[in-house]
Amino acid sequence: MMKLTVVLFNNNHPNYARLPKKVTSANNQQLIPVARNISFRQCQRADIKRAGSENARASFSIASSNNNYTIQELEPYIVIGEQEAAIEEQRESPLEVLKRRAKEARDRRDSAAKSKYYGQIFNEAVPTATSERRLVVLLSWLEAKEKHIDKYREFYLARGFDVLNVKTSPWDLLLPNYGARRISMDFVRFMTEKQYSNVVLHGFSVGGYMFGRFLLEIDSQPPEMKEKLLNSIRGLVFDSLVPFEGTCYGVANSITRNPYAAKAIEQLLRFYLFIGHNIATKYYLEASEKVWGGPLRCPSLFLMSKDDKISDHRIVERLASVWTQLGVDCHKMLVDSSPHVQIFTKHHDKYVQHVEKFLKHIKVD
Repeated sequence: MMKLTVVLFNNNHPNYARLPKKVTSANNQQLIPVARNISFRQCQRADIKRAGSENARASFSIASSNNNYTIQELEPYIVIGEQEAAIEEQRESPLEVLKRRAKEARDRRDSAAKSKYYGQIFNEAVPTATSERRLVVLLSWLEAKEKHIDKYREFYLARGFDVLNVKTSPWDLLLPNYGARRISMDFVRFMTEKQYSNVVLHGFSVGGYMFGRFLLEIDSQPPEMKEKLLNSIRGLVFDSLVPFEGTCYGVANSITRNPYAAKAIEQLLRFYLFIGHNIATKYYLEASEKVWGGPLRCPSLFLMSKDDKISDHRIVERLASVWTQLGVDCHKMLVDSSPHVQIFTKHHDKYVQHVEKFLKHIKVD
């Protein structure tokens, strides 16, 4: 069976020079599923920064082939001996490799099941009082890959936020009363259980629709809980937002880059909205009215591109204008050119500057 060398150390350790040098941030920990489309990652560094005492550091055991060490006050870095692991794997037969990987897959599923929505207690994932912590909710775009979401996770984890990621599939969008509504129910259930007092919602593309669904689900809660959940949201960030008015065009172009195929899909979606009023359209309109009504008075930041082929910045700016008239403190960043939901990559420094400035403005930086 393959064995991994797992070491926690600092550079003052006498064996530092002999240890493997690949270091992984302490924030790179297990992604825990909360529900079918929702995953959570907790920032450990938030505790380290805020504790400010001896309790902020822990004792760890260091295992090597020759010695066992116990060292106090170590920086929480993890090192995995990949070379040793690769050598061990080469010694295994193909059948043993398949058996091991199957067992690892089962172990990952069992470990990932630590959520109350999968029959176990989720509190193990958040050992500290969440009311003192900060949470960012990433409402990702359609078919967003984990590798794409990771850069946003790392951005917020590095700033002491816990991260909750909410995914939406095309089917969740096409059947909102079964897909999007159930996702919003799981989201509100998580927020009700955890009761964070400092929450930032960061939505991408159709994440704006999910924002509307969340608001509708929050409305269905008892008055006291509804007020607590709404007051916990300190700021909104929308990246390449696709409001309902631009959904058919936006979804079609997010599915394919072929202009003819996109136009055909757009027409099919419009036809679907026409014939599917009771199973879809009325739910879209319900969420859209909630968003345009500006139910939250917390500050908002809109990140847009002039040549985005999926998100029409003119509609987004009109939404920001409506919110401003309702008394919402709206901030905007408009770039000349960037593909859909790629502003962070194409205009990284400017993006980071605006988001960090916004976080300071709402006093959750």
